[in-house]
Amino acid sequence: KVVAGGSERMVVKGNGNVAIGTTAPSFTSGGGLQISHATQANVRLSDSSDASYNTDVAMANEDFYLINRSSTGDLKFRVNSSTEAITVLSNGKVGIGTTSPAYRLSVDGGDIGVPNGNKFYVGGAIGDTVIGSLGSSSGDLALISDGGRDVVIGSGDVSDAVFVKGTDGNVGIGTTSPSYKLHVDG
Repeated sequence: KVVAGGSERMVVKGNGNVAIGTTAPSFTSGGGLQISHATQANVRLSDSSDASYNTDVAMANEDFYLINRSSTGDLKFRVNSSTEAITVLSNGKVGIGTTSPAYRLSVDGGDIGVPNGNKFYVGGAIGDTVIGSLGSSSGDLALISDGGRDVVIGSGDVSDAVFVKGTDGNVGIGTTSPSYKLHVDG
């Protein structure tokens, strides 16, 4: 037992379990170190080369946190001693298979799969509802708008694309106002 200020602060049990902030460490399986605190339990890792290089592993209100306290540092997840599988930059961009993601999510070196019967959803403005989905059903590729929204397939200008009117299903090629089930302009 370690006592400080008249209170027990750390306990090492006979089975090797260690407790800080509690006198009775408990584990669902195995054993180890348990840190308890009424507000937030933390483990801090510090780089001795600079006092501001800190990373915290924390638990608060049932939430788990991995926090890089450095203002410019990134979070990196390695699968072995040198391969960085996931990188989270300080600006929030996430890279899978890349250490320099250019977008909010950048994936390099492999495919992204959406199993049959599942969808990739696209939303509107933050807080807006889903505006459409890309998915598969029974082996068919489905691009589906939601709530009567239009669908545009193509590149460049919208007027050069295939346009599906969300309110009636009319298809326009070269027009964004198809009057018929298939309306070709040009």
